[in-house]
Amino acid sequence: SLVNSFWAERWPAIPSKTLGNIVITIAAALDRFNHGRLNRAFCQRTTLVPELSFGGAVIVLAMPTLTWGTDGIIAQQLFKYIWQRAVLRRNSLETRHKERFIFLWSDEAQETVNSYDGEFLSLSRDAKCCVTYLSQSLPSYVAKIGGDSPKEAAEGLVGKFVTHIYHSNSCPTTN
Repeated sequence: SLVNSFWAERWPAIPSKTLGNIVITIAAALDRFNHGRLNRAFCQRTTLVPELSFGGAVIVLAMPTLTWGTDGIIAQQLFKYIWQRAVLRRNSLETRHKERFIFLWSDEAQETVNSYDGEFLSLSRDAKCCVTYLSQSLPSYVAKIGGDSPKEAAEGLVGKFVTHIYHSNSCPTTN
């Protein structure tokens, strides 16, 4: 399998200095979950699960990026991804779990946008999910998306929204 091949052949072939950098980078990123806000939000006992929204619950993530910083971005992206996956899986559940229309509302959406959002948007209508992203401008998505072709990725994402509303927008690129 590809996994066995990677760990048996490719991983040991990586130069030790590069390998050390990879391990340190991953360990540092995951260490956030060993203590503090991310530990309390994701690694301790909870009754909060994405499926609560199927019964009418409104889940509000009070993790503002201006005060939580990178932890807020990670937390919101992680919960949003888990929620999006649950929403797309609900079509295989009993009828009572998939009848209610649900929504994803994201203010300053450029802060938590990720590569899965486009795929979710293309499938969300079938799952009876309305997605609303609020953002200042198209260039703000481009700046946050990054990667090899951030402009195309941002335009592709925004293009999947059926309705666009612009209020007091002075950005010529966005307009």
